[in-house]
Amino acid sequence: SLPNGANRLIDIDFVAKSDTTYIGLGNQSNNQGEYSNIRYFTPELQRINLGAPSINPLTTTDSSVTVGGEPNAVLTIVLPNGEEMSQVADSKGMATFDIPKQTVGSKVTATQATEGAVSDSASITVTQRAVVAPTINRLTTDDTTVTGTGIPGASVKVTLENGMEYTGIVKTDGT
Repeated sequence: SLPNGANRLIDIDFVAKSDTTYIGLGNQSNNQGEYSNIRYFTPELQRINLGAPSINPLTTTDSSVTVGGEPNAVLTIVLPNGEEMSQVADSKGMATFDIPKQTVGSKVTATQATEGAVSDSASITVTQRAVVAPTINRLTTDDTTVTGTGIPGASVKVTLENGMEYTGIVKTDGT
């Protein structure tokens, strides 16, 4: 509220949420002889056409994923369990997210947003990291059990010289 006869210039910053935002200034007194100067405009929003972000390859042993987009855009990833994470991209358009290790075949998606525009999503399928061959402990002619180490949860098949095959699952401790 301005005192009678006062003239003031008021600057207000705002973010237009659509291309039909109106701004007005009015006089509530409606007294004769007083005039209200009402201005409105329809801002022209600059429509940004954002491409989908890039996602670096992701394997079952990775505990982070790097996403690329526009500098300073908000990059959002969605993990297979539905968890969302967002970060502001650096000046090169990159952001690295710390994530739990993912299972082979699961998908991680990403979008980017800036200046009110949201990109299409990109997705990447988690791949199996190159499997390291299991190790077999030294055997003697008296041994009846084969032991060694491998990737926890992996299936290991041992084939003897006579063609007999045996399969086992590597324990969580890698033995």
